Amino acid sequence: LFDREAQRTDAALAAHLTGAVASRLDLAYGADAQQVLDAHLPAQPIPGAAAVVWIHGGGFVSGAPRYIGNYARMLA
Repeated sequence: LFDREAQRTDAALAAHLTGAVASRLDLAYGADAQQVLDAHLPAQPIPGAAAVVWIHGGGFVSGAPRYIGNYARMLA
């Protein structure tokens, strides 16, 4: 249920995206295949901009970074 609703919410946010965002998905930060992260950045650098680090929840039972992708793009 959580995953289905998260996917639905992420899809609904697509209509609200503005601006150019460069998304880099599945960037490795460790040796294990599951040690990857997604980065969503403004297409043009913004001097002095803050970074947001989002660690998704789910208790290792549900959830995935992709379910908040469009929200992360909105923040970028």
